[in-house]
Amino acid sequence: MTDDLVKRILERANTEGDIVCGDDGYYVYWPRRTGAYSSYHLRALADELDRRNEVWDKELNEYFDNLAKKQEPLGEEFEKVLYNNLDDLYVRDDD
Repeated sequence: MTDDLVKRILERANTEGDIVCGDDGYYVYWPRRTGAYSSYHLRALADELDRRNEVWDKELNEYFDNLAKKQEPLGEEFEKVLYNNLDDLYVRDDD
């Protein structure tokens, strides 16, 4: 993939507003127009999304790694009760 073509692909995606930050903080490619995209074009976009998401992904993984390290064991009895009643903890719209 030539640098000029990659640059044009990314410029178009940026100009069209097709690379957006999602609710989860990650950048995604969300084309507003319909059309076909080759793997060549999508690969350029995927590389750009990886580049933009690199810092956020690192921060998020570090946060959850630290959170997991700080969590205290629940204890065997509580883990069993939690596991057996996990479905009851979810909020459902059909109630």
